[in-house]
Amino acid sequence: MDRETDRELKAYCLAFDDELGPAPVADVRSLTHYGEPYDGNTRYFRSTLFVVAVRSCYGESSLLHGVEWMPPKGGVTEEQMLKFMGAKTNLSLHQGKELIEAEEVGFAYISKREARSSLYSLIGLREQIKKRPSLETTEKVQQFIRAKGRESTGTGFYHEGYEEPLLMLMKRRGVHSGLVVKGEEGALSMTTRLRSASTSKGLPVNHCSGFRSVGMESACEVDGVSRPSFRLEVNAMDYGFEPTDTPKNQ
Repeated sequence: MDRETDRELKAYCLAFDDELGPAPVADVRSLTHYGEPYDGNTRYFRSTLFVVAVRSCYGESSLLHGVEWMPPKGGVTEEQMLKFMGAKTNLSLHQGKELIEAEEVGFAYISKREARSSLYSLIGLREQIKKRPSLETTEKVQQFIRAKGRESTGTGFYHEGYEEPLLMLMKRRGVHSGLVVKGEEGALSMTTRLRSASTSKGLPVNHCSGFRSVGMESACEVDGVSRPSFRLEVNAMDYGFEPTDTPKNQ
């Protein structure tokens, strides 16, 4: 149950890639992949679906991926929200590509059930394990659809030790930029809740780290993370909230 080695994480990514072969390529100038935890959220707001909808209004293409339900947490997922709103959640990869390319849409959601059925079939095993499985790290950095232009990946983590491995996997997958956020329940979205430093384990919530590559010649060959790096820590004050702020009508 120890944390996976880099070699193990690379092997899990190869398992994803080898099942269906090359991914379809969308004819867009840029594409951002959002990798939220597949087992969802149970305590905090999950905002990424709304973020990609707003970004599409500004011509920024996005791809979400996940499942309807996944252990061990069994929380709220993007697929559950989309189904509640009446959206189709059984898109093929080529249908997702068409939605990303469509000017009136600009984003898509792909279920692992459709994209990688054999890996999805492990859901029963994951339920029996009752613990965080190794696939939980690698499935967040998937590229089910590629882009002719630049690609970026964003994902979240909570438990200590996953910041560098996630960035390493993004770099090896050849994206031009990558971002990891220490979010509540490992989600990508940041929180505006004030939090005492003494109650946060390791890095503080809202800590960000990432890379942006100028040239991608050797990106897929890199072992570990070789990057022009940045680190940023955001707290509720940066959003303009003060501890004593209350609505004016109260």
